[in-house]
Amino acid sequence: MEVPTRRERERQARQELILDAAFRLFVNEGFEKATVRRIAEETGYTPGAIYAYFADKDALLYELHNRAFGKLFEYMATSLDNPDPFARLMIIGRQYLQFAATYPQHYELMFMLRSTSKKLEQMHIELCETGALPTNKGHQTFELLKQTVQACMENGSMPTHDIDAAALCIWGMAHGMATLQLTGRLYMLPAEKQPNVLQEGLDYMIKMVQHTGSYNYAAAAAAAMSAENLNSTN
Repeated sequence: MEVPTRRERERQARQELILDAAFRLFVNEGFEKATVRRIAEETGYTPGAIYAYFADKDALLYELHNRAFGKLFEYMATSLDNPDPFARLMIIGRQYLQFAATYPQHYELMFMLRSTSKKLEQMHIELCETGALPTNKGHQTFELLKQTVQACMENGSMPTHDIDAAALCIWGMAHGMATLQLTGRLYMLPAEKQPNVLQEGLDYMIKMVQHTGSYNYAAAAAAAMSAENLNSTN
C-alpha cells in the first residue's frame, strides 16, 4: 500500500474540511440555502478554492450522500457472517435502526431533506447513463437487501414474490420506524424503551412476512383491482 505524500495528505485534509462544513450547512440550514460562498466562509477558503476540489454544490451533496450510505452499508454488511438468510434479514433490519439512531444527521441528509431528493434523483439517472451506478453506495445497500430477500425466497423462509417489491416493503417498514423516532413521534413511549420497541416491532413485522407463504398475492391483487373497478363504475 502506497503511503500518501505530504501534499496528498494536505489535499485530503482540505477536502474533509470542506465536506464537514457542507454537511453542517446542509443539515442545519438546508441544501438550497447553503451556497458555495457560505461553505467557503465556514472553511476560511475562497469559493474558488472550493471549486478546486468539487465541481459544484451538487457534487458536495453527492459525495456526502454516498459516504453516508457507505456507513449504512458497513452496518448492514455485518449480517453476511450469518449463513441463514432469514437471520441475515433480521440483522439487517436491526442494524438499519441502529445506524439511524447513531447517525441521525446523516440519516436526515440521506432521507429527510426534501430539497435534496430531486437533485439526487437526477444524479441517479446520470449514473445509470454512464454505467457508474455500481459505485453508488445507496445502490449497493439496496442490492444487499434484495440479495438477502432473494435468498430467503429461495430457501423457502419467505413467500416467492417480486424481489424489488418485497425489499422495498421491508425497507419501508424500517424507514418508517426510524423516522418516527428521529422526528420525535414516539413520545407516547418512555425514551428508554423506544429503541427496544422499535427493534422488536420490526422483528415482528419481518416474522409476519415469513408466515405468509400460503397467502395468494395474485388473488388478493385481482380482488383489490376488481373492487376498485366496481367502485369507479358506481
